[in-house]
Amino acid sequence: MQPDLIIRNAKFPWRNRLTEGEIVISSGKIIKLCKSFQGRGEKIINASRKIVLPGLIDVHVHLRDLNQAYKEDYYTGTCAAAAGGVTTVLDMPNTNPRTNSAKIIKMKKHIASKKAVVNVGFFSLFPNKPDDIRELAREGVVAFKVYPEDLRETSSSLHIFFEAAAANRKLVAAHPELPLQETYTSPHQFLQLHTSFVETIAALTYTEPAIKTNCQLHLCHITSEFTVEIVKKMKTCFPLLSCEVTPHHLLLTQDALEKEGSPLKVLPPLRSKRDIKALWKAINQGIIDVVASDHAPHQKAEKEIPFCEAASGFPGLETTLPLMLTQLNKGRITLQRLVDAFSERPAQIFRITNKGKVDEGYDADLTIIEPKKIDKIKPENFHSKAKLSPFEGWKTKGKPEITIVNGIVVMEQGEIVAPQGTGRIIEINK
Repeated sequence: MQPDLIIRNAKFPWRNRLTEGEIVISSGKIIKLCKSFQGRGEKIINASRKIVLPGLIDVHVHLRDLNQAYKEDYYTGTCAAAAGGVTTVLDMPNTNPRTNSAKIIKMKKHIASKKAVVNVGFFSLFPNKPDDIRELAREGVVAFKVYPEDLRETSSSLHIFFEAAAANRKLVAAHPELPLQETYTSPHQFLQLHTSFVETIAALTYTEPAIKTNCQLHLCHITSEFTVEIVKKMKTCFPLLSCEVTPHHLLLTQDALEKEGSPLKVLPPLRSKRDIKALWKAINQGIIDVVASDHAPHQKAEKEIPFCEAASGFPGLETTLPLMLTQLNKGRITLQRLVDAFSERPAQIFRITNKGKVDEGYDADLTIIEPKKIDKIKPENFHSKAKLSPFEGWKTKGKPEITIVNGIVVMEQGEIVAPQGTGRIIEINK
């Protein structure tokens, strides 16, 4: 029986080196890697010596939907993912309604299964009772997420919730900030409130119960030199600790925030050039494990208002890979480290099996990039409902041209070519 898809004349990372050859796909799996496949396929893609990456796994995405579908929904959000070369997204739980019960998870899975064009997994908040963690675990949630405001309600019982998560083999992801009295009117006051010291203290606050309960802990979007040093030291004695960084924290400064205001408002906030230097060093050394977008779509009317009222965050699914490929071309990061941070480590940390590598037996989630393609970021062309970006007008070098999910081409030259429901629901049940 002939394979479903053959990618010819490809370059792909295999066993820590860039290899040239052909990728043979059948029933959604990579069945063979070889120099030259002697046979035909139902579909053939000539990669023309472009680079085929394992599909990106974005572990920090806000797909919204439900009562916030006006900002984004599972179709537009996963179209944005596909356009950005992302084949799997992990959806955050601070939705409306809040995701903290098996009922909401079931509803999300049902809706997403009808709409998504890439694979989707779901975070949950901690439920009201630690005993309910077991039921959420049975629904296959990828992890539990803790936000600063949760510390007000659960700080005294954090140990109990971490213990229940560990007993059910579930990772806890934490937004490393503290609950603060949001009293500010300007970017400068905002920065004085959300300092890097607050982030570091919060990281330690979450690490303590994780160590005591032997619970796997992932620190989201770290931003500061101080936190990097804490993570570096803690990893030597606690290997269940991991962390991520976003492109905007690698590329934008607090000086830009003070100048531009609302469009660059994000939590945690942008930091100093010194912090950025520390983040780049940490990502290249593997201290920071993962690059994630923190895709946070809002309508323009929610951003283009006075700073204290403006929503935090901005879309990132369609800009993350082009921005990082631009840095690759500048020599700030290697291709192997990008593959590790975008695909291999996310799959390992979140226990997403059969994804994250270009290898035989793995799912055929692949991203074909043109590493030297020059482009410009134009938010008006986004597939996301959020037509805005702090990177508007930036020139990029390197672009995803084809995105393949479970052996099916879902994006080609910026166009979505697969129907709703092509993506699968990711469940972590072991």
